[in-house]
Amino acid sequence: MEKKAKVIALSDTRGGVTKFTRHRSHQSHRYKERSGTVVGHAGASRISNDDLLTMKCDILVPSALENVITLITPKPSRPASSPKLPTPTTPHADEILARRGITVLPDILANAGGVTVSYFEWVQNQEGLLWDTEEVNQRLQRIMVRAFHEMVDTMRKHHVPRAPEL
Repeated sequence: MEKKAKVIALSDTRGGVTKFTRHRSHQSHRYKERSGTVVGHAGASRISNDDLLTMKCDILVPSALENVITLITPKPSRPASSPKLPTPTTPHADEILARRGITVLPDILANAGGVTVSYFEWVQNQEGLLWDTEEVNQRLQRIMVRAFHEMVDTMRKHHVPRAPEL
């Protein structure tokens, strides 16, 4: 069974947008490619990154720099037994988000797609290969789905609150 999510806000280093009216949120990435930011996209209202990070939501994807979400802006944390990795949240902030019922998708997973495709480009260059878009997307999907399932398993093993449902 495939579950769908509704994007309620997006942000980048210049700010964020919400209340999408005349467009779908997935069109914002094309706007960002042209303008360098999601801010100013027609049909969306501007929102500060701090306001975005404190919005009521079910899933938060903090694809951000380390320690962007602080005690002032609630941040999610990792379990004590997890390896020390750069994260956009602190342990205390993660507790706050868990109490609010917000599932946090780790930035290391959320940001992995671009890195993975860069690796694919490197492999193709090394081997003299040329994969079409469909093949790249199929390979990426296999890797990302497996990584997501491994993340959920790890969250459950370490009793991380609000592990996503599969």
